[in-house]
Amino acid sequence: MTRLARYLSLSLLILLPQTQLLAGEKQWYLGATGGASLLDPITGTSGFELDQDTDTAFKVFAGYDFTDQWSVEGFYSYLGEATFVPANFLEYETFGLGGQFSWPDNRDGFALFVKGGVNGIKNYSSLPTERVDDLQFYSGVGIEYHLNDFISIRAEADYYEEDAQYAGIGVRFRFGGTKRVARVPEVEADDGFGPEIEAQETVHTPAAVDPVPVVIPQPAPEIIQTAPEYVPDTAGVIVPGISTVLEGVTFEFASPRLNAESKAILNAIVRDLQSQPELRVKVDGHTDSVGNNSYNRRLSLLRARSVAMYLVEQGVARSRVKYLGFGGDRPRADNATEQGRQLNRRVEILAY
Repeated sequence: MTRLARYLSLSLLILLPQTQLLAGEKQWYLGATGGASLLDPITGTSGFELDQDTDTAFKVFAGYDFTDQWSVEGFYSYLGEATFVPANFLEYETFGLGGQFSWPDNRDGFALFVKGGVNGIKNYSSLPTERVDDLQFYSGVGIEYHLNDFISIRAEADYYEEDAQYAGIGVRFRFGGTKRVARVPEVEADDGFGPEIEAQETVHTPAAVDPVPVVIPQPAPEIIQTAPEYVPDTAGVIVPGISTVLEGVTFEFASPRLNAESKAILNAIVRDLQSQPELRVKVDGHTDSVGNNSYNRRLSLLRARSVAMYLVEQGVARSRVKYLGFGGDRPRADNATEQGRQLNRRVEILAY
């Protein structure tokens, strides 16, 4: 086990400085855990017999999240004491510095982590003892749940040395940064739809003509539906010329990934399109107004793309589908209320 701890610690220490700084808010943090220690000092031929090998223990730590998965962390742990017969004790303290890798990341929901580095152990005893290794490698594993951007609950187990291990649960507090925004994955360079389409208004200027005494008819003004007409039953209903809200088509939090229940609704849209091969569709993505507008534009574009890609995967020709992202620019309800924001987070489809 000592050899495994050393290999893990060395691997983390080697990888840590080579990791590129990735997207994500970089933050300092402090935390503490409480739990129990397992202490198994080697008594040898001392004539003393180990009486109690577990004790109450605690740990305090501080660190820095410098990517979405990598952190550097320092700590101090008080591991309590082992007792012997006849009455004597051996007290343990340890401190160290190392790296930590979290999967899938150290930002949202549950995350698993591994860690390793170097640590020192100090002993205080009523026995005439001497510690052989004052500096060694440690390793550890754990699980963490992020309640929000700044507070998380952590459970962990640390292996310091053959005679000193620790397990505890506690809390971590982040500070020194702004609220983190989840990463949005990049759109593939070529998804078969051609270049990305960012939502924007285009003004078409008529070409210059010779002054001829004729009346040039004016084009009908473009009508932009900021609150599109709503078709109550989306499943199996495509109304050409009307932008329909795809009620029930939802995504994972801060992600363009479709939820499983959305596919049943989209399958009905696919059947409609297959029965009406002359129709083309435009998929529009929308968000609420919370957060950065450029981020919302990007997220809405990717969500619209996810819907478009699903239609194509189910047999709709790529040439019949295009998609746009409007972010929070075209609300259909008041963003001041949660209900309104929920209505504004939507995908619409227009058949033409």
